[in-house]
Amino acid sequence: MKKITAFLLLALLVLVPCFAACNDTDSDVSKNSEVSEEAGFPLEHKKFENATVTILGVATSRHTYGEMQLVPSDEQDGNVINDVVAERNNYIEQQYGITIELVSESYPNEKIDDMLATGLDTYDVIIGDVFNMMPKVTSGAFHKLNDLLLLENEWWDQNSIKFLSPAGDTYMVAGDALICDDIFTYLVLFNKDMYEDQGLVDKYGTMYDMVDAGEWTYDRLYTIAKEVSRPDPDGKWTNVNCTYGFLGDAYGATMMVAGAGVSTVELTEDGFNLVVGSQKSIDVFQKVQSIMGDPAATCYVEQIPESWSGISSIFKNNRGLYYLTVANGIVTLRQSATEEEAVNFGVVPIPKFDEAQEEYYSGINAYQSEVITIPATNKENLDVTVYALEAMAYYSHSPASGKSLKEAYYETVLKLQSVESDDDARMLDIVFGNRLYDLGGIYNWGGLIGVYSHCLRNNAGLASYWESIQGSVEAEMDATLEAYNNMK
Repeated sequence: MKKITAFLLLALLVLVPCFAACNDTDSDVSKNSEVSEEAGFPLEHKKFENATVTILGVATSRHTYGEMQLVPSDEQDGNVINDVVAERNNYIEQQYGITIELVSESYPNEKIDDMLATGLDTYDVIIGDVFNMMPKVTSGAFHKLNDLLLLENEWWDQNSIKFLSPAGDTYMVAGDALICDDIFTYLVLFNKDMYEDQGLVDKYGTMYDMVDAGEWTYDRLYTIAKEVSRPDPDGKWTNVNCTYGFLGDAYGATMMVAGAGVSTVELTEDGFNLVVGSQKSIDVFQKVQSIMGDPAATCYVEQIPESWSGISSIFKNNRGLYYLTVANGIVTLRQSATEEEAVNFGVVPIPKFDEAQEEYYSGINAYQSEVITIPATNKENLDVTVYALEAMAYYSHSPASGKSLKEAYYETVLKLQSVESDDDARMLDIVFGNRLYDLGGIYNWGGLIGVYSHCLRNNAGLASYWESIQGSVEAEMDATLEAYNNMK
């Protein structure tokens, strides 16, 4: 366990004198608060007395930016993300008297049951992966955020609110205070040199133009993937010596389906509606299965003994055109590449189902993507916590000076790619702007998170497999719905 405190690094800023009412630290922080004198910050200005908010977050050993996104480290001085976080936290401490402290664990969710059992308010905020955090809601683990945070504002991820709020109740949220929500969003990397060398620019235009024109679809991906794929020298497929149009992993089938805007479940006013067995879902998956199940177009992790390292090696050695991975894959690819493996790649979203689809959608890795919660045991420090979270999110989005946290992340990632064009930043905006959380997969009723990957690996039909698990899925879903109803 590691404890890090955000210390004062910048000189004390001179505050504009404010009315005495603005210094009243006893009044509640709510949606009815008066607007602060800081331009844009939506809460009444308060200066707390030596207040501390303790966050339990994900350790760096598991998520590269798990700690750095929340508090800076002296060892990382000069890192653009670290420096932006330092400025944000120091500004909050200077302006509002709130110090942000961090305790990190690989899996913060493992502390929740003990906190509920003992009632100890050890942590004011808990941040962890949505897969392990969401099922804790019905045990009464978290405060409802609807009346605490200003969730309608753009520094809170509106997609997380939309998809993670059964009956409109929001217990966890992603947003601009985090990096580790976005970086576990799936996207497609493409080998720029390979794309040009194969004459694809003349035939289809640039990848960026294709995305902008709405022509980046399943069919276009499959056509190009088949066009560039080559077997190994012995004429065999499915090994690291082949050239492939499309690379990924079996879980990527779930992400491809998400690219069509399809989830396993939809939220309704009364609860949940399972749609995994719908005709739309079946049609979408059949097309995904035809692409990812074709050994003359696609190779995925579970097919080769070298596993992840093998797929990464194919891409880094210029034998893979498209690579379906999470945004964090940009960093891990660069960090693991040798000088001989300095592949020149760009970023595009997951392709659409067809050109009639209006938006590009991006699935998230539920096992890793982080969300923010306030534990129900936080009672005495709740007002300070709410104020601190609003400030962290706001000043990450609209800093008092310098770069936003997103800008710092983009700068880090795009420098790793060694690109000068703004196209990749624009593509990342598309990727992060339409993130899709699949609540059925997150709750994993009856193993629902693996339904598409199971069918891909076993060459099974979705309709028949769904029929075999439907009863267990519905039973577990109904139990979750009952638990939600019992909370009212």
